[in-house]
Amino acid sequence: MTTLEDFTPGVFADAAPTYLSLEDVLAVVRTHADSIDREARFPTESVDALRAGGLLSASIPTSLGGGGYTLSELATVSRALGGECASTAMIFAMHHTQVMSLSRHGLGSTAIRELLGRIVTEQLLVASATTE
Repeated sequence: MTTLEDFTPGVFADAAPTYLSLEDVLAVVRTHADSIDREARFPTESVDALRAGGLLSASIPTSLGGGGYTLSELATVSRALGGECASTAMIFAMHHTQVMSLSRHGLGSTAIRELLGRIVTEQLLVASATTE
């Protein structure tokens, strides 16, 4: 089983930016979780921390500059986030559901590859609309 201890700080060390460690991201998430729940608001500070930690590109293959996290590693991060703020964990998980679909099924498309590159460099948050 993958645990938080399996993640090396600076996992994205080859990338130009310097990202926050997972523990630092969790500290930010923890700090704002109560107000996010009380005010029933979008966890802006937490998403900013995910972005600062490079975690919005965690599921993108390393060949495209992403973290190359496995599903097990993503689940471990999701669980850690959920222990601090359920809203942030859900946003993280839903974002990566979409990003992994693009990575798995869209690499033949130049437009998708460019979007994945932007997710890596700009740490974009992917949203989706789904209905039954």
